[in-house]
Amino acid sequence: MANRVWDIGLWENYAVLICKGHGIKIIDISDPANPEYMGECIIPDGKIEGHWAPPFDIDFIGKNAFVGNGSEGVLVIDFSDPSVPRIVERIDTPGYSWGVNIEGEKLYVSDGDEGFHIIEVSDYRSPQDFDYDGDVDGNDLIKLSVTYDSKDGHPEYNEKCDLDDDSDVDEQDLEIFTVKFGMNNL
Repeated sequence: MANRVWDIGLWENYAVLICKGHGIKIIDISDPANPEYMGECIIPDGKIEGHWAPPFDIDFIGKNAFVGNGSEGVLVIDFSDPSVPRIVERIDTPGYSWGVNIEGEKLYVSDGDEGFHIIEVSDYRSPQDFDYDGDVDGNDLIKLSVTYDSKDGHPEYNEKCDLDDDSDVDEQDLEIFTVKFGMNNL
């Protein structure tokens, strides 16, 4: 199925294999006894003399993977269709990107001799992912409800929770959220 596996990232029902010198491979593991190859993404060679061949590390926000890719920096890969993942952006870093980790809305990159970097990645989240877990679900509705109930709420949530852009978080925003995300029967 895959050789030279360097790291594994888990996303939804998939194992995303970081294959040294070969890019990434996506395996459906919804049935662990019968893993199924879904697709792969060949990525640019970020190798420089004296270093291992990347990619090295992976983390996820929603349907986007962030891959540490050596001298190529961090690649953003769209997983909307797991059978055909595609590179949508390259985040240049001054060093050699070894590791990536996402916490909240920040991407932390270990960058070899250039130390580490903290990069804002909130644009990759669904604007209605109020609890920052990568999914829009009932927990986000709870965050929206709390913001609505508190009237003033947290400024960050007020801005994101005002789904009808009328400058306040109110009943209409709750209704829009539940209809848009199919949560009418919660």
